[in-house]
Amino acid sequence: MIDCKKRIYPSKLIKGEVDNTDFNQYAYDLNGNMTWERKRNAAQIYYYYDNNNRLRLKDYANNSQTADIYYKYDSRGITLHSRFGSHTGEGIINTADGFLQYYSHRYYHGWYTHTQIHL
Repeated sequence: MIDCKKRIYPSKLIKGEVDNTDFNQYAYDLNGNMTWERKRNAAQIYYYYDNNNRLRLKDYANNSQTADIYYKYDSRGITLHSRFGSHTGEGIINTADGFLQYYSHRYYHGWYTHTQIHL
């Protein structure tokens, strides 16, 4: 963690006051990428980036409600997939043409698969 920022929310009990126990907190690396987030409910998320500052993993510290999200890119920086739990889990798979435009999105969610093709 290089830099931490905090967002404090208004008090629910006293008008015009803030509640110092009700806040989100963020940490950033030297490139300005968010590396850590603390939610209002105290849940923590860690963010990991590749050498090109592209998000590669969103790591939930307590995975009881949400699976980690894995991201993969091609050499041009186009997102190939965003998947839950692992690089082979449920999620979204994108396919792009040679002109850097997406032409299909495939959504995997349990037993359901949906493909959109853009012409």
